[in-house]
Amino acid sequence: MKYDLIIIGGGAAGFAAAMKANELNKKVLMINDNKNVEIGGTCVNVGCFPTKHMLYKADLIHKISSNIFAGISAKIEIDYSKIVEEKNKLVFKAREEKYKKVLDNLKNVEFINGKAKFVDNNTIMVNEKKLYGDKFLISTGSKTFIPPIKGIEKVKYLTNKTALELKKVPEKLVVIGAGALGLEFAQMFSRFGSKVTILEATEHIMGGVDNDFEKMMNIYFKREELKSLEM
Repeated sequence: MKYDLIIIGGGAAGFAAAMKANELNKKVLMINDNKNVEIGGTCVNVGCFPTKHMLYKADLIHKISSNIFAGISAKIEIDYSKIVEEKNKLVFKAREEKYKKVLDNLKNVEFINGKAKFVDNNTIMVNEKKLYGDKFLISTGSKTFIPPIKGIEKVKYLTNKTALELKKVPEKLVVIGAGALGLEFAQMFSRFGSKVTILEATEHIMGGVDNDFEKMMNIYFKREELKSLEM
C-alpha cells in the first residue's frame, strides 16, 4: 500500500494534519500505538481533560470542607474509586466522540493500531507489513522525564499518567518539582486527603512567574498545609 502521507502518532498534531490532508484529497495513513497512549494523545487521555476533571472534584471538596461562614457545616464522604471511575468514563466518551468518530468520517484517512519502524526513506514496517509513503509526519509526542536520582529504579514511583490510574488516595505523597504540573497534582491529592510534601531544586515555585504571583501561591499552599522543601 502506498500513501501520500503517513502520520506516526494519533494525538492532536497528527489529527490536525490528517484533517487538512483529507481536505486536500490526499491518501493518508495514521498509525498509533494504543498500548502506549490511546488515540487522541496526551490531552484527552492523560493530560488536561482528566486532570481538570479531578481538580474540579478536589476543589469542590475543598470549598465544602473549608467553609468560612458560621452556622453552615457539611459532612463529606469521598469514594475515590467512583471518582476515578467517572473520570475514566468521561475520557472514553471524549475519545470516542472527538477522535474516533472524526477519524471514521475522514474518507481519505486510514488508521492502523501498531508500532512503526522505518525500513528506508519511503518504507515503514507495521505489524509485519510493509507500507510506503511519499511524505511522513512523526508526531509521537513526549514521555515523562524520570530524573536521574540515585536508587529511583528501586522505587514504585508515579508519573502524571500512573497517578491518574490510582484506585485509592495515597496516605502520603512526595511530589518532585514545583512547576505547574507538580503543583496541580500536589494540591489535588492534598485536597483528596493525602499528606503532601513538594520537593523543588530551586528557591522558587512556578519557575518563570513574577514574584507577586509566587508569593500569593505560597500563601494558598501554606493555608492548605502543603509543605515545600528545596532538594
